[in-house]
Amino acid sequence: MNRPFVDKAYSNFSLRTALLGVTLSSLLGLESCKSDEPIMMGDVAYVPEQPVNCVKPPVKEIKQGEVSIREFDHTSEKLMSGFIADYSGNKIVKAKLILFDEKGNELAKTFTNTDGSFRMELNWEKKPSYVNVSAHDFETQIINLKTTEQLQEMKIVMREVLMMKGDVMIEEN
Repeated sequence: MNRPFVDKAYSNFSLRTALLGVTLSSLLGLESCKSDEPIMMGDVAYVPEQPVNCVKPPVKEIKQGEVSIREFDHTSEKLMSGFIADYSGNKIVKAKLILFDEKGNELAKTFTNTDGSFRMELNWEKKPSYVNVSAHDFETQIINLKTTEQLQEMKIVMREVLMMKGDVMIEEN
């Protein structure tokens, strides 16, 4: 039991002193913002406005506005192409791509090849707007043509739908 003797009061002295100093400084700072008007305690307490001599931190004014969306002009492009894969990089075969106009009318349809690639012609006179991409066991994606930066050599990554597989057992009471 030969442990060195450490006086706890001395070892915590600097920490206690620092905490006391910070607390007193904070309280003195609040004293300058003190109002001379009494606050009545009860069900509702009136909180007076701060006096003019109380320094408030500057407030940065935030202006609300519209969300900025980058749009791209693809009207000179006649072809949309690329490949579709899952998150592991495995190409997805027979994924379906359907091209729609602004009103939701179907303009064209294609499927991915055995290597996961696709090609779809674009006719801008028909005002194509978005492509619906779907595949078995994957979540459907919608690609907006105006907000997509590149329509050729696209890399579309599909997310698998999480499903529980197995037998279902029904137990009767």
